[in-house]
Amino acid sequence: MSYSIVVCAGLVPDPLQSLEPIQTPQGPALKNEMMLPAVLDNWAFCALVEAGRLAKDAPGSKVYLVSMAPKAKLQQVMMTVAQKVPFELVCLDGPSSGFADAAHVAASLAEAIKAIPDLARDRLLLFGGWESASRSAGVTLAMVGERLGIRDQFQGVDELTIQPDGRLRILERVEGGMHQVSLCAGAPAVLGWATGNLPEPPNNPQIGMTNMRLLMPALQKARQVPKETDGASFARVSLPAARRATRVVKDLTPEQIAQELVSWIGGEATLQVTEQAVSAAPPTSGSETLLFLTPTQSDGTLARASLEALSVARNVARAQGARLVAGLYGEKVEAAANQIAGCGATSILGVASPELAQPRYGTDAAAAEALARKAEASLILVPDTSRTHRVMSGVAHRLGGRADTHVTGISDSLEITRWYYRQRMEAALSRSQRPWVLLVEPGCHEPWAVEGGTAQVQSVSLELTEADLKTTVEGLQAPTSSQATVRPGADLLFVAGAGWTKTQKDGRAHTGDAESLILDFLQLSDASLGGSKSLVDLGQEGQESLSFMTHLNQVGQTGSSPRHPKGLSTCCHGEEPHAVGWRFVTERRAIDLNPACGWAQGKADVLYVADAFEVMERVNQLLRG
Repeated sequence: MSYSIVVCAGLVPDPLQSLEPIQTPQGPALKNEMMLPAVLDNWAFCALVEAGRLAKDAPGSKVYLVSMAPKAKLQQVMMTVAQKVPFELVCLDGPSSGFADAAHVAASLAEAIKAIPDLARDRLLLFGGWESASRSAGVTLAMVGERLGIRDQFQGVDELTIQPDGRLRILERVEGGMHQVSLCAGAPAVLGWATGNLPEPPNNPQIGMTNMRLLMPALQKARQVPKETDGASFARVSLPAARRATRVVKDLTPEQIAQELVSWIGGEATLQVTEQAVSAAPPTSGSETLLFLTPTQSDGTLARASLEALSVARNVARAQGARLVAGLYGEKVEAAANQIAGCGATSILGVASPELAQPRYGTDAAAAEALARKAEASLILVPDTSRTHRVMSGVAHRLGGRADTHVTGISDSLEITRWYYRQRMEAALSRSQRPWVLLVEPGCHEPWAVEGGTAQVQSVSLELTEADLKTTVEGLQAPTSSQATVRPGADLLFVAGAGWTKTQKDGRAHTGDAESLILDFLQLSDASLGGSKSLVDLGQEGQESLSFMTHLNQVGQTGSSPRHPKGLSTCCHGEEPHAVGWRFVTERRAIDLNPACGWAQGKADVLYVADAFEVMERVNQLLRG
């Protein structure tokens, strides 16, 4: 079967560039934005590579690259990208700023896609990045899909396999370093790619020459699209204070360093939590109806992330004088309703169905939409998990509203804080549009912890169509080692860098010894495992790497940003694109042979200048007792 594969790809500043926000009459922007070198967003580039692979394996398929950015920057970037994968460019001359409104961008991209001549809508696969290195939202692609009427959407995709019967077997990232395995009946479908499994293809001059013949005509035809914030009001955009008073330790033996590390690892964890301030005398009435919306777990209860979002919802409702409604959906909702019986909600709405036992875009979006409409909600607060992140931007579009993801704080005046440019900038903003969907970042707030009771659940009917049921969920696929993952609940994050695979003092590499040391430490400490991009890429490029290291472990600007109380970096230099992923790690220590590495430049609390092999061998000995 052949496909029309449309890749939505934005341009972002080169990750090695320093970024500084400025305020303009049109809203926030980057200083010297037009002068900053640009690249195709990393996740979108992965999507393009996967599209090229699929088109090659499915003869007759065609790849379209749809992008909106200033025409001059598009021309610059496409000169490089053109040599990688055959595609036809469809471009819009508009802003590439992360501060441009996602819904406005989605509307422009959707119209451009609809205008593609001879596009096979029934065989359409819409590809893109699951997030971006500018907006960091994961909103735009879902809204484009909704505008194109696509009810099967997948986010955090690492693998797509076309089955002999034409079904799509898809692996999506979920919490705990696992993949959800889904089977979709076929196109049309939306796939938001993570890093995938394919290495970057080499430059191919022949492909480049073919693409170049089409690039200039496409650029000349680019329709101009003005920047639009569309109701978003930015109070401020700032660079968070990132520098630390790094203690560089050069004069300790490996034994002494190991003793210090073991004492530190065993110490009390101090996870920083943002408490929401609530007015002492909040208004008694307001115009907002606030819906706390969440799926239930397999046992019918609520996860910690849901209870954190409930705490925020209660505070916001009190400060705004808003009517608080709880909305629950899943296979069962009674246990969850009883769990939050005393939360102060004026009513608890529930959608319970066997079709909601597994996360799935079509059914989850239908349930969330039904609850939002029943509550007549103007504000919708949701925990930002893999399940809700997949659907809530699309639900916001169906409701005619807006969505903001990765929300870290909400003030009494409904001013939210969230991150842009992969945790390099923090913005405070408010919106006039309603309904407004807010996905609350886990780990930023204390969970609501009050003993439950008996709750009355008002059942809300759910009408599902055949299109909502096209996808079936096979289950979860865990990595070969359950400990070799980034696990949200762990107290310690251990990160391995490419130095573990390099030539050591004896002139040889000791990758096998490195694997044994690291796996032993993970078992003894119950730490979760992260990796640098350089180490992860070694395996992708066919070079010797750690056998258990995958893109699921990658920490940094193009990887994850885990929230752990403590983090230990080993054989990794701590350069900015990687260190960005440590933004939410409270206490940071590193082991590296270079006393002038990035960790020494205010990015770690302690840098041990030592051989990681020697130190970790002794750490493991001490942990064994």
